[in-house]
Formats: sequence, structure tokens, C-alpha cells
Amino acid sequence: MKADDVLDVLRRYQDSLNWLANDGRQHLAAARLSLLRSDEHFAVCTEFPHFFYGTNEFDNWLGCAGDCLIVGANDTRYQPRRAAFLEVEQVPDAPLWADDDCTQWIADRAAFSVLVEGQRHDFTPSAQDYECAGIVFEHKPGIIFEDERRGPNTINPGQFLRFVSFSLNHPFFLSEAELRGLTQPSVEPQMSLFLQTGWWQHPTYLIAGDDPIFRASFIENILCWQILARAIASGDLSEWNSQDTSGFNTDWASLERIYHQHNIGYSFD
Repeated sequence: MKADDVLDVLRRYQDSLNWLANDGRQHLAAARLSLLRSDEHFAVCTEFPHFFYGTNEFDNWLGCAGDCLIVGANDTRYQPRRAAFLEVEQVPDAPLWADDDCTQWIADRAAFSVLVEGQRHDFTPSAQDYECAGIVFEHKPGIIFEDERRGPNTINPGQFLRFVSFSLNHPFFLSEAELRGLTQPSVEPQMSLFLQTGWWQHPTYLIAGDDPIFRASFIENILCWQILARAIASGDLSEWNSQDTSGFNTDWASLERIYHQHNIGYSFD
């Protein structure tokens, strides 16, 4: 494989890789890039577990690129995206939303239970537990709940998903077997899981202005993806591991800061 050829494949699949967070309704919980590679073939998968205000669902946005994907791997009707993969345990027949506009979410941050793939998990988090997950409840009357407040509507769905993801070691990503299932059976046995990371420069970024929106930068113009293409071609991760990470943008805290800074779309906080 040559790096330029790899970059050309990534370019052709960019529409699949672009995670469209352009209206402030996607509340990201985590991100992961996985790379399967052999000496002759490769497949890249990006995942973004998030809560989407609009459908009011927990979802894992999956993007694929590679030269050995099965037919339909980039078809949203096919992808194992695990929509609504998290079930909140509640009183039978009780709503999760207090109003028709779905702005008041019935959840108590002091105690809750969830079902993940049929397994129940009970939580009674402290403020320190939330801080370990990067979640801090500030006192901003009428905007963010007071530190010691307990009861319904004291945690929003995005914060909820981030805490559960962190506490259960990110169970919402695809398994290696599911990732391999996206590649052609004839080449899959030769592929190794070459790289998995939660930190990279994604091609979707913010254009600030009077009406801030997200735009997709061309993958071939992003140094991070140029380095990734060279690593795929050479089988050597040394350049990847030593690169400047100051432009990386896949942590949820950065995305939330952009939402607040530019007052983009809907925010629970």
C-alpha cells in the first residue's frame, strides 16, 4: 500500500466519517477510532456514542472507510449502530419527560438504574464520582442545577450518558468481532487491530461568525489523517504516537464548550 492511495480511499469515504454536530442537538459521550490493517488492506471505523435531542435517543454514530468493506457497511440501514442501546429503568408507565417538548428529563442524579444489553446497573453517584467522569454541576440559578440538588430533572441525558459510559468503561462501542464483521470475509482473518484511540482530529470543525456552523475540512488537508495514512501504508505507528495533538477535537468537553461559547442550537445546561 502507498500512503497516497490510502488517503484517496479515506477521501472517498469522508461523507461517512463526518459526524454532523452542526445544530447543538448531539450531546457526545465518547469517541473512538479503530483501525484494522493487513499488509494489503485496511478499514477505519469512527464511533460517537451520544444523546440526540430530536429523536430523544441514545445512539452510536458509526462511520466507516476502507478498501475491504462489505457491501452496505456505510448504509445506515445496515450499520450496527446500536440505536437506543441504553435503557433507563423507571416506574412502569411513568414518562421519562415531564413535558411534551421533552425539555424536563425525569432523572435523579443521586440514584438511578440502567439496563445495558439486559444487565442491570445501579448507581448512587457522589459529586466526586461525577467529577472523576469530568462532570461538574455548577450553581447557575435557572440554568444549571445547584450542587446539592437532588430529585427529578437534576441531570440531563448527555451528562447521564457520559457518566454511565465512563463508569462502565465505555460499553457502547462495537466489539472487535462487530468491527471485523464490517470487512469482507475473504480478507478479515489477515487483519489485525492495529490502532484504537479516543483522541484525534476529526474533519468536522466549527466556522465561527455571526451564524456559527460546523464545516467538514477535507481529510487530505488534515495532518492527523496524513500521518494516519502513512501509518496504514507502512505498518509503523511511531509518527502517529509522536505527533502534535493540539488540534485534536474529539473530547465531549471541547464540543460542549463550543456549543456554549457560540450559543449553538439546543442545550440542556
